[in-house]
Amino acid sequence: DLSGIDTDTQLSETEVDAFVANNGYLTSFTEVDGSITNEIQDISLAGSNLTISNGSTIDLSGIDTDTQLSETEVDAFVANNGYLTSFTEVDGSITNEIQDISLAGSNLTISNGSTIDLSGVDTDEQDLTAATLLGTTLEIEIENGSSVSVDLAPLLSDLQNQINDLEIRIVELESCACDSTSGIAPVDGYSDNAILYQNIPNPFNNTSSIKYYIPTWANSANLVISDGLGQVISNIEISEVGTYGNAYVNAAGLTPGTYYYTLYVNQSMITTKKMIIQ
Repeated sequence: DLSGIDTDTQLSETEVDAFVANNGYLTSFTEVDGSITNEIQDISLAGSNLTISNGSTIDLSGIDTDTQLSETEVDAFVANNGYLTSFTEVDGSITNEIQDISLAGSNLTISNGSTIDLSGVDTDEQDLTAATLLGTTLEIEIENGSSVSVDLAPLLSDLQNQINDLEIRIVELESCACDSTSGIAPVDGYSDNAILYQNIPNPFNNTSSIKYYIPTWANSANLVISDGLGQVISNIEISEVGTYGNAYVNAAGLTPGTYYYTLYVNQSMITTKKMIIQ
């Protein structure tokens, strides 16, 4: 008759608490071999040998513990513009690990992630500390920064052209008001006014020809060639009057850029034209 035998092997919560009350060690049990410590084991590692006291030893030398990638391995992983090219895809999507970063106003956002407000970041605004004009170059110095050079030659050239046009108009007005010969009609196809033609070819890198006409009433005539800064590089005296003539400009020795040539008759400026050396 086995009815008197307790077959209930399920411990109650109270019994479990009593058994493991001392930091996980059994505090109430029947000691069967007379030793109260031989059930407790220590684990230790010596070199690559992992050992449990009163037990076995495992050699860990065959386990690859090298978690440091070589340069070749890193290059292979980031060869595709920084995206991993060799990995195990765990969720079936090959794009959901890729994120975009964007800036809207002062908000820096990463897709599928958070947003950072940059409005409180010190952007270190800088003040202009100095501005110096050397020739046609404007040097600008910025606080706690490097200097910046701005070439004003194109702007000054446009201004010079406008000035030249105004001077031509003034000369023409003065000529009409003061020159008694201005009303004389052309004779035999020749004009009674000085004429300066555009140089041909233009632009040029070798030699260019400048055609002009000096009327018979002229006592003196000069063709003055200057650079973009207004410095005279050639002053050609013209002795022929009442006829057409040509002056020639050689680009040898001249720096490529914009030049101007002006016709003077009787020390008065007639007109100015622009030529370009390549």
